[in-house]
Amino acid sequence: MNDQLFGIKEIYDCIFSTTSDMKIGDRYFYANEPVLTFESLQVATFKEEKERADARGGYENKSWVFWEYTHEVNLSFTQGVMSRAQLSFLGNSDISYKRPVLVHKIEQVELDENQSARIQHKPMTEGFYAYGQKGEKIIDEVSYKDNMLTFKNTPAYTALDIYYYFQYERADTIYVGRPLMTGYLQMTAKTRLKDDMTGKIVTGIINIPKLKLMSDFAIRLGNNVPPAIGNFAIKGFPIGEKGQERSAEIIILEDDIDNE
Repeated sequence: MNDQLFGIKEIYDCIFSTTSDMKIGDRYFYANEPVLTFESLQVATFKEEKERADARGGYENKSWVFWEYTHEVNLSFTQGVMSRAQLSFLGNSDISYKRPVLVHKIEQVELDENQSARIQHKPMTEGFYAYGQKGEKIIDEVSYKDNMLTFKNTPAYTALDIYYYFQYERADTIYVGRPLMTGYLQMTAKTRLKDDMTGKIVTGIINIPKLKLMSDFAIRLGNNVPPAIGNFAIKGFPIGEKGQERSAEIIILEDDIDNE
């Protein structure tokens, strides 16, 4: 048995790929094709979940036979800056690209001598409201042309709060609660380990051959909270023949292959 001790330094070159031909979102992927990659992971936790049982009996109910096997491997990691595709993938939420959406807008304007005011976007007819400075709703006939709103009966120089919707033509939408995929994936990643006896840095490879995304989508927003950080959970499942199952592999090379 080799009693060398290693310290994990970082997780990088993390690749999620398919285990079989499958459709993810509106794209088709072949088996073993990369779906998503990370250059590095900020914080990662790797935990093996074991199940243990024993057979007892006889004098003092002693344990005579003991079983132990790995039930699953849980991987959780934290990532700060992410692309929209990464956010959709790790939250297992479907995404659509470059489609029109309705966006709400609030503007404060003052009518000119022609009872008109410039706004930034063309408002939709439904959902358009105007209010005076005391909160009273303005009931009036309103026309729009070339980014100018014109009120028929509201006096000139009236200050208004305008609420409206406009159509934005090319938006990406993440649908929380609509799964992006239902199949299994696999993950491989690299790490660097330090031999405590020699001080040599070597490459380690972490493989999880069968996993599912288990994250619950959660984002914390507000002026006084830290920048958004995503926390994601992945569950690895055993593969292999009975008695030879494995949920993950940790491969230790003899060299630092990415820093030669």
